[in-house]
Amino acid sequence: MTSISIKLTENKDDINKDMKESLTRSRYDKHDLYYMFHDVVLDAIGKDLDKDILLKIYETLPESIRCTAEQWGLSDTVFRDEAYEWIENNVHEIAKYIQ
Repeated sequence: MTSISIKLTENKDDINKDMKESLTRSRYDKHDLYYMFHDVVLDAIGKDLDKDILLKIYETLPESIRCTAEQWGLSDTVFRDEAYEWIENNVHEIAKYIQ
C-alpha cells in the first residue's frame, strides 16, 4: 500500500506540472484567461487586471479549483463559482498582485 501511495504522489506531481504547462501554453494564449477568468476576478475584487497578474492569481488558486478549470475549462460555471468564492474570501492571498 505504501508503494502505491508514493507512486500516486509522483504521478500527481507530473500531472500538476503537465497541467500547468498545458494551461500556460494553450489556454492562456487564447482569450479564455482574459475574457473568462478576468470577469471572475473583476467581479470578486472590482479591479481590472492584465494577463500577467491574472496568471499569478490563477496559480494561487487551490489545486482542486485549477483542476476543475483544466478538466472543464475556464468558462465552466463550477470553476467560475469556486474561483469567485475563493478569491473573495482570500483577498489577502492575492493582495501582493493587485496593489
